[in-house]
Amino acid sequence: MIGVFTHDRDRQVVAEFFELFKTPWEWGNPEKRYDALLVADDVETVPDAPVVIIYGSSTKKLDERYGLRLGSRSAPLLKWKGRLFPLYREVAVLDTPGEAILEVDGTQESAGTRVERAGRRIFRFGYDLFREVETLLLRGQPARHASIPTLDLHIDLLRESILSGDMPVVEIPPVPAGYRYAVCLTHDIDFLRFRDHLFDKTMMGFIYRASLGSVVRLLQGRMSSRNVFKNFVALATAPLVHLGLCPDFWNQIPLYMELEKNWKSTFFLIPFEGRSGAPCGPEDRSSRAARYDVAEMGDIIKTVVNEGFEVGVHGIDAWADRDCAAEERRRLEPYSRTDGIGIRMHWLYRGEDTFRILDEAGYAYDSTFGYNDAVGYRAGTVQAYKPPGVTGLLELPLNIQDTALFYPGRMNLTEKDATIACDSLMENSRRFGGALTLLWHDRSMAPERLWGDFYRDLLGKFEADGAWIGPAGKAVQWFRKRRSVVFEKVEWAGDGIEVRVKSTAGAPADDGLPGLLLRVHSRCPGEWPVRKNPEEVPLNINTVTRAHLR
Repeated sequence: MIGVFTHDRDRQVVAEFFELFKTPWEWGNPEKRYDALLVADDVETVPDAPVVIIYGSSTKKLDERYGLRLGSRSAPLLKWKGRLFPLYREVAVLDTPGEAILEVDGTQESAGTRVERAGRRIFRFGYDLFREVETLLLRGQPARHASIPTLDLHIDLLRESILSGDMPVVEIPPVPAGYRYAVCLTHDIDFLRFRDHLFDKTMMGFIYRASLGSVVRLLQGRMSSRNVFKNFVALATAPLVHLGLCPDFWNQIPLYMELEKNWKSTFFLIPFEGRSGAPCGPEDRSSRAARYDVAEMGDIIKTVVNEGFEVGVHGIDAWADRDCAAEERRRLEPYSRTDGIGIRMHWLYRGEDTFRILDEAGYAYDSTFGYNDAVGYRAGTVQAYKPPGVTGLLELPLNIQDTALFYPGRMNLTEKDATIACDSLMENSRRFGGALTLLWHDRSMAPERLWGDFYRDLLGKFEADGAWIGPAGKAVQWFRKRRSVVFEKVEWAGDGIEVRVKSTAGAPADDGLPGLLLRVHSRCPGEWPVRKNPEEVPLNINTVTRAHLR
């Protein structure tokens, strides 16, 4: 059991942090003994515990007690075990002899130190953990740090600090039982038909990219000669498409359904035709309005839903106005057969109040929190989480977007470099779990983009990697199932540990979702932070689960 001593203002953020790091914890009681203490408040004394972990950029009463001194304050880029560890609020370096854990990049200074005091193992970190978590969950991190799962590193650092006390760490990881991690397949339907566009900006862009743009990308090594030929053929047949004499090559929904029939996906649909929406910056919104209306898509949507796929809202003004958000939800809700409909903003628009607005408008989840010009972890994690200040909404962060990978002016990667970028995210998923969320736009399989082969290869790699693949709504349901579980008992039992949990959602149901896991970490003898491979067993709800320790 971890005892947590923190400011009252942090209680909501603390509670959410321990939904992500799902391990036994409680608000600190000065009269109890704990296996570890997490101290973020300026308390004078703390109860007995073999490990004490202190966070904060200002001097605390416990610093004097343990002979700890803080030095200068800044916002440095740190390194942990040779890996970048960015922080976004005030950070203090430690002016205390001890084992340096967090090194200030490019210096000999440390913002994290381990010392031994009076039989206790003390960790002092010169930053406020919960201010950092709040920043990541609400504002996110800049694109330059997109590749770093910063929040998951915070969890990993805390876990290893606790393990230094020779006590195992018990947790319910964000990993579906029987799989290594989850993958969510999503598609934003920005353009339904090629023939909807004639003498507009979209058509002019298509003509350039299918002709001269294709040749340029061929010379740059970013497009094959085969795909250049396909684009020239599309240009030649474009008039016939408008005349209805050739199939419309931008209608790729049937192709996605065939490709993903064993996994399913989520299609986010723009609710109203012709609405560009309120501005969110200086960009030109003239091409933001859709040329289709969901009211005329009834048969398509019915087919999608009948085949087990999901539909959600591709929001226009929902990010800024609660009434608009509710109106857009009501527009799509009759077509959805899920318990709660989700949303992703068109062009990833969002503001400071977007989470609260969507929550009040009745959305089950949002999947907007990502980048237009990078792939990675805007929230620092791939877990679905409840943003501070909301009651029911979960945020499912967006991690990989096709246009971010390949568009000029964005990452503009070759397929080889895009593969390296995606492989890195897969490696992090194997380590941290969670749900890696993909966005592949409706027309990305078609001319002039022709990113279908890359997408097929990516799906094959996920399947071979042991990922649970499915739509966004199903992943959110699985995270809700995990969030509903609370620890009732954790105790030694011979050469193992017995754990009993209950679900606040009631008796377990056959929901068709993967189960949960119990994971137990233990430390090898020797220097911190050497660990054994953790023990994993399927987690039983409302009955005892036993994990053997080797």
